[in-house]
Amino acid sequence: MKKPQSLRVEPLEARQVMAVNVLAPLADLTFGPTEATRTVDLTPAFDLADVTGTVTRFTTNQPGANNRFFVELFDAAGDGRTRTTPATVSNFLAYIDANRYRNTIVHRSMPGFVVQGGGFTVSTTSPASVSAVNQFAAVVNEPGNTNARGTIAMAKIGGNPNSATNQWFFNLANNAADLDNQNGGFTAFGRVLGNGMSVVDAIAAVPRFRFTAPFGELPLRDVPGAQPSIINDPPDGQNLAPSQFVTFTSIDRVGELAYTITSSDPSLVSATLNASDDLVVGFGSNKFGTATITVRAASVFDPADFKEDVFTVTRTAPAIFPPAAVSLAARSDSGASNSDRFTNATRPTFTGTAENGSVITVFAQRGSEPAIVVGSVKASPKTGAWTFATPRGRTFTPGVWTITATARNTAGIVSSPSAPLSITVKTAIVAPTAFALAAASDSGPSNSDRVTNVTSPAFTGSAEPGSTVSVIVNKRTIGTTVANATTGAFTVTSSALRPGVYRMSAVAVDAAGNRSQPSTPVSIVLDTAIAAPRGLDLVATSDTGTNNKDNRTSLSTPTFSGTAKRNSIVEVYAATNGAAAVLLGTTTVDGKGAWRFTVPPAKALAAGTHAITALASDLAGNRSPLSAPLAIEIGAAFA
Repeated sequence: MKKPQSLRVEPLEARQVMAVNVLAPLADLTFGPTEATRTVDLTPAFDLADVTGTVTRFTTNQPGANNRFFVELFDAAGDGRTRTTPATVSNFLAYIDANRYRNTIVHRSMPGFVVQGGGFTVSTTSPASVSAVNQFAAVVNEPGNTNARGTIAMAKIGGNPNSATNQWFFNLANNAADLDNQNGGFTAFGRVLGNGMSVVDAIAAVPRFRFTAPFGELPLRDVPGAQPSIINDPPDGQNLAPSQFVTFTSIDRVGELAYTITSSDPSLVSATLNASDDLVVGFGSNKFGTATITVRAASVFDPADFKEDVFTVTRTAPAIFPPAAVSLAARSDSGASNSDRFTNATRPTFTGTAENGSVITVFAQRGSEPAIVVGSVKASPKTGAWTFATPRGRTFTPGVWTITATARNTAGIVSSPSAPLSITVKTAIVAPTAFALAAASDSGPSNSDRVTNVTSPAFTGSAEPGSTVSVIVNKRTIGTTVANATTGAFTVTSSALRPGVYRMSAVAVDAAGNRSQPSTPVSIVLDTAIAAPRGLDLVATSDTGTNNKDNRTSLSTPTFSGTAKRNSIVEVYAATNGAAAVLLGTTTVDGKGAWRFTVPPAKALAAGTHAITALASDLAGNRSPLSAPLAIEIGAAFA
């Protein structure tokens, strides 16, 4: 793009006056008593004459209030254009939507000709640094609109009509003679609206400085001694602050109109705008009547250009609203949860809200029985809140009850019933049954003798389905679980216990908070250790040697004796002539802790030396270590 040989200062071209019009007055609205909100599209009601294309807002870092202007893009037919430029507009909007024009600078300013931007961004920290904007693919040239003052056009590479990407310029004068045909014609794709050129002209008046290309005419602010009428030499040091650049802090899509909404009675009717600039009408809680809504539509670039439309919004009142859903008061909702509507209270308390000052009547029905009136209470005259405690003389027997309420206003009109509340009244729970030590925890030779070496044993039984079951020892809870919701079966694993004798029972608590009597108790013995047998000896009648204490015998089936834990089982082993020990058999320790064992014929011992050992196992399944060995010798010589 070449600069004209001589600069021309031309007056603004005559333009048609743009004005906001009311196309279709907004209709009055009537709402039923239960309708909460309604959305109204304002687009058909208002229009800004002669603005048909997409509107964008350019916000600069110019000092003072005059720091932004608006541009209409030529993506629709309308005033100020010969043709539409859809590809160019789409390209420009793509950069906007990708935020690539944020903090871009005017990098070329030629008063009386153009100011150019879109090519470079400036950092937000000092010293300032400048970076090139990331480019999309080049866009096809769309010439045909004149490059008049106030139009925005795409910059491009000389000799290449279809090379425009991200850079653009504003025409400060009527540059049609120079730019409409040069390099295939420069695509003018939008126009500055209203008095926006005053902001562009202020940019063109900022002093310029000669840096290396492409910054040969770079506008900078706040440089001491700078002259606005010449191209100044670069300032000393060239360490510039970001604020010294002429910057477009943002370029955004906006609507052509800005709306302001007011309600004559905001407590009755609220009127707001959503993100799409639709009017959203809402209502205060339990508010009825009529309010006037005023919609002001102003030109986005000229707030003094506006039109207002007024309409009414009416919300009809019902005879009386039914009370809001009835709730069981938390203090009456007994049990582990105060919100599951299970209770053991036969005179429960209920709460809710209704029309301020109305009289609430509470009804109750058990199953298919006829509904009964439980009583009445007056709602708060300020908040409508109410609390009703079942009076004396009215009790809720166990079962499932349906609770409803009606409201009566001062005119004597009674509402329809509230939504039903279902509660379950329950006043008792049976004790758990079949309470026992779990077979898997009943260690030892028997799984039903309640002797165990499991320090955290499990217990089983049956209780009310879904109830919470606890195992109790000496008034102390050692384990808790929830019974199966269908069968009532439960298994509770206790906390760790020390060895000893325990008397256990189980209790159940239902959802209503009722606690059962203890189950039939179960006694268990917890035993975790057993000592090795002691005093292992060859009985005198089997000791046939020189004396009856030399552990020599001619018998191949001798008898041995010793002591061990009462009622335990002793296993006797023999290791012959140093070979591996072999089990000879077992015997039971008597109630005094003594035992005897005679080697059976099938296990008769051969002549030679033998190491006799024994170990004991108890009813809990504990096994002792081996006893100290007893050395014996068998031979015919010891007869």
